[in-house]
Amino acid sequence: MTALAASGPLLFAAEGPFLRYYICADNNFKYISTTRVFQAQSIHGISTRFKNSDHGLASVLLVCWGGRLVRTFEINFEVDSTANRLVKFHRRFYSAVLKMSDWIFCLSWGPEDTSTHRVGVCAAVTAHNALLELTIERQVEHDLLDGYYSPFIFLSVCFILPEIRIHGFESEAIMERS
Repeated sequence: MTALAASGPLLFAAEGPFLRYYICADNNFKYISTTRVFQAQSIHGISTRFKNSDHGLASVLLVCWGGRLVRTFEINFEVDSTANRLVKFHRRFYSAVLKMSDWIFCLSWGPEDTSTHRVGVCAAVTAHNALLELTIERQVEHDLLDGYYSPFIFLSVCFILPEIRIHGFESEAIMERS
């Protein structure tokens, strides 16, 4: 195992580039599924934000990082509390993989934002003591040919400290197949 996080009834365990999902039921963790987050890079950390919604549905926002790579996504789920079992589980809204100019050591969610398209802001510390702000937004892309909306998460980065390093900073979105 390379990283571990919990949110609500869910447990997230990273093993290399894979993220495994578990649910706590009857004081035991039961395996749900696995997602490949990065092509080859191991996941070094997972930061979560739990969001309740109406009618028993809930979601967990995840930011995973490993080395210089960062990726975000959202999981929607529903638990039947009377039977203590998972009713629905759906991964959606993946961001592209973002490649930083330096390794990420630690990342944490900032205060919750209640605007309509903004998911939140995270702060990240790099291997050379830079402090980064990662803004996470929900965006919808409309496909004119098929006439459907495709939701995804957009991740952008800016430097907070030190200001001197802004000129040398480069980040790029890299497309990895999941």
